[in-house]
Amino acid sequence: MTLTAYMLCANSAALPGYQLVNLPSADVANRASREAACPAGKVVVSGGAETRGKDPALRVSVAPRPKEGSPSLWTASGQSLSAATVGLAVTAICANPVPGYEIVELPVADAPNSTAKSLACPSGKAPLSGGVAGYNTAVVTSSRPEFVSGAVKWSARVREPSRTTAASSLTVICAN
Repeated sequence: MTLTAYMLCANSAALPGYQLVNLPSADVANRASREAACPAGKVVVSGGAETRGKDPALRVSVAPRPKEGSPSLWTASGQSLSAATVGLAVTAICANPVPGYEIVELPVADAPNSTAKSLACPSGKAPLSGGVAGYNTAVVTSSRPEFVSGAVKWSARVREPSRTTAASSLTVICAN
């Protein structure tokens, strides 16, 4: 197995109010979700999740667009491919609102297994991070920044073991 990790780094002064919100691993039912919420007045600028246990797989690791009056958060879901529960840890990276902050979403759509989907920020903005959600029994195989056609976009792949296609959606967190 090959594992490659990506991280976007910034001077902490560029993110006033920087704070980690960490939910340590806890067993949850397959496909259940956990949410790491930012404190009031802060926004999620990145996050991540980890699945643990027997044959774990990550299904969702994403910052959904906040609803009016809801906290900014990172949400995740996992499943065990051979047990009824999975260990799931979730972390949100929070900060005071940054200029031009926006969460852009690519709606749910089916695509052939392991097909890369990518999403760019609006003109003049750059990605801080991104995430992906797999639906039905789809599992995440990648979620990372990528140079596509000369621009930095968020790219992700999912696969569904029991089908030739997989349903997924993407989000990218953007700022000026």
